[in-house]
Amino acid sequence: MCSRYGLDATVEDLTGIFEIDLIGDGVPAPLPEARPTDAVPVVLESEQAPGRRLEAARWNLARPGQKELRRTGPPLINVRAETLAGKFGWAVQRRRCLIPATGYWEWTGPKGARQPYFFQGPDLLAFAGVYSWWRDPAKDDVDPSRWVLTAALLTMDAVDRLATIHDRNPVMLPADAWDDWLDPTALGTQALVEAAVREGRGVAERLDFAPVPRLG
Repeated sequence: MCSRYGLDATVEDLTGIFEIDLIGDGVPAPLPEARPTDAVPVVLESEQAPGRRLEAARWNLARPGQKELRRTGPPLINVRAETLAGKFGWAVQRRRCLIPATGYWEWTGPKGARQPYFFQGPDLLAFAGVYSWWRDPAKDDVDPSRWVLTAALLTMDAVDRLATIHDRNPVMLPADAWDDWLDPTALGTQALVEAAVREGRGVAERLDFAPVPRLG
């Protein structure tokens, strides 16, 4: 599970790297340490609003019909690529996004003495993700804040060199795979997810990782 990551890039940096057309309000970048349920930057496209957007999303994917934004149980921050189309077909079909990151943390070792490691690559990382909009039933139809954007990132079986620390790693897409993943006119199927996983293996193989001090 990837439950912490960091982003050094600014909104201006992300706008250039991802060729953003529209920037939403309150995009939190840079972001020294993203934790579950935090607001995080996401890149997305939709058929309803042409252009590529940089938005702030709550890192905890809301399911259709969810009554409360803060639902019981652990936050839904990761979704397994292997079962994505079956369990979250409603999201992957048309609601795919990228979640920018400089790197992420994973822990290994016995309980009470777990050692964090930081993983990063030579370039900015782009986690493959899915998103949803949660409608606040307590707010009026004309209130623009009634809609809350939420997101989760995809994980896959870790490549061999990373599996010594954790058995899963995020699906990280190279720049030449971003357009296909974000395209809202392309129906998201398990085949599309599997193609993203194949692309992600190359990125994962290039990551460096090292032990770091424990997080606060």
